[in-house]
Amino acid sequence: MWRVRDFQKPNLCPNVTLQESQQLTECRKMMIEVILEPGLDGTGPRPIHLHRGNPTPWSEGCVFRILSDTSESWLANAQTGFGYATSATIWKEAESVILIAMGATYFVNLQVPNVWKYISDTGTSCTISPDGIMVLICTYFDIVAIDHKGNELWKREVAIDGVEILNIENGLIYGNACIDPPDEWQSFTLRLDDGKEVE
Repeated sequence: MWRVRDFQKPNLCPNVTLQESQQLTECRKMMIEVILEPGLDGTGPRPIHLHRGNPTPWSEGCVFRILSDTSESWLANAQTGFGYATSATIWKEAESVILIAMGATYFVNLQVPNVWKYISDTGTSCTISPDGIMVLICTYFDIVAIDHKGNELWKREVAIDGVEILNIENGLIYGNACIDPPDEWQSFTLRLDDGKEVE
């Protein structure tokens, strides 16, 4: 079992400065926590079933518990994909979470968990752009950019056996891609706005 925690900026109370609001409990920061559970316990809330297009709600996948101090907790039973990675990335600007369940990658609205989208079955990692406008999902082959609603902005194939983003700076994505053959990592630079390669 692991946990991912994030704290969102506080909402300012009317006529209160940021400094004053940080001292008020009613204007406290919102905590969001994602816990990878060992499985469904059979007694908790009915889980939201996330799937890759072929629903199997009777089958247990990766089970994530999402906790927030502003709403009730809920469970996601995520159908697994064809990868090794399992993770959760809280995207506070979009009030959403990106869940990776052994490769299967899902965009889920934190406030309305029935609003979700399937992205990939070979996801490995997730990076939020510096301005929080988009998320970049790495798979074995591609980088997929999505917007605040989980819609694909662009998709760029860069590898055969793995992609990693090292840095995003000045509108450019710097990363490494595994090319096989010859089974080696090569660097790449892409434009953040459209995913096109920088020559």
